[in-house]
Parts: sequence; structure tokens; C-alpha cells
Amino acid sequence: MLEAQFQAAEASWLRLSRAYQVYQGTNGGALPRRDLVAALAAWKGEVIVLAQALKTAAREADVRQLAQVPASVPAQARG
Repeated sequence: MLEAQFQAAEASWLRLSRAYQVYQGTNGGALPRRDLVAALAAWKGEVIVLAQALKTAAREADVRQLAQVPASVPAQARG
């Protein structure tokens, strides 16, 4: 799941990069500013989704790690 989210964010970044080049006129033409803003908003959305997926994965990893703590370890040491 994380790999797919990362790839989506990366693809969105590449689209934003191309849109910016066109907006600046360095890639053969002028792109309306609203299209550049739309590309930026799409990239931002992908980054937010990726961040949420990373937070979820980190929480799940913490839970799995805590589940592996032997019962003989005092509760205070478990966190």
C-alpha cells in the first residue's frame, strides 16, 4: 500500500514539474496559471494521502512491536 501511495505522489510530482516548465515557457508554450494551480493541488492531495498512509503504517508497526514484548517485561518498560 505504501509503495502505491508513494508512486502516486511521485507521478503527481512529475506532472506538477512538467506543468511548471510549460507555465514558465521552458517546455514549448504557456500554461494557464489555473492549470498550474490545479497540478499543485493534485500533488498536495497525493502528499497528504501518502503522509496519512505512513502514519498508519507507523502506528501498525508500533502495535506489532508492542505485541511482541514478553509479558515478563514490566508495564512501565513497555511504554
